Amino acid sequence: MTSSEAASNLAIAEVERLMLRKDTIEKEIDQIWATLNSPACQQVGRDGSLLDSEGFPRSDIDHYLITSSRQRLTVLENDLKGVMNSLERGLENLHQIARDTGTITKGHQQQQQSRKAGDEADIAREPMSIPQDRVINSSYPPFACVSEVAPGSPAAEAGLLDGDRIVHFGGAKKLKDLPSRVQAAASSGSSLSVEIQRPGGDGFRSIELDLRPREWSGRGVLGCLVTPL
Repeated sequence: MTSSEAASNLAIAEVERLMLRKDTIEKEIDQIWATLNSPACQQVGRDGSLLDSEGFPRSDIDHYLITSSRQRLTVLENDLKGVMNSLERGLENLHQIARDTGTITKGHQQQQQSRKAGDEADIAREPMSIPQDRVINSSYPPFACVSEVAPGSPAAEAGLLDGDRIVHFGGAKKLKDLPSRVQAAASSGSSLSVEIQRPGGDGFRSIELDLRPREWSGRGVLGCLVTPL
């Protein structure tokens, strides 16, 4: 392994660690919000008063639970800001390594070379058919919609179609989380699991696809638009 490959692998590992930390923090934040907005806390949220109309502590709420949850929420939000800043720097470092070396890893370079000739012929290729064993059951609601899928793009090769609704994209279930997932995958040459809901018949069916963000002959690394529902 060359020094550039070692550096890129370390950079990728750091980005993956930060993304995992980000997911962990966001999950705990969601849990705290659920607690603060639950009937047990009388849905006081973050800013609701803990005093009654006469200025005395309310007797219908758990003061310690609410206060400690609010304090923990503040700590987690500050932690999340730090992680997001570190993640941004990590992604910039990955892109710099890619520019300096021309590739992130030797395996990625070999993948690029093997696909080069095929990519040119893929410009007019129809979207790939979806194996029946990738049709799945989903319990999550979609958060975004796919449109303007360009022929020969990574999105088209993965099998995405206009009108598909995204349930998760590389584990992200919120639109704001997509850029970091896509950039990290494009830099490392890895694929992302994408769960979609596709209209057909009397409703929608859930399908799981593999999409590898990468540079191609068109704009961006996906070759489609992703807009919020």
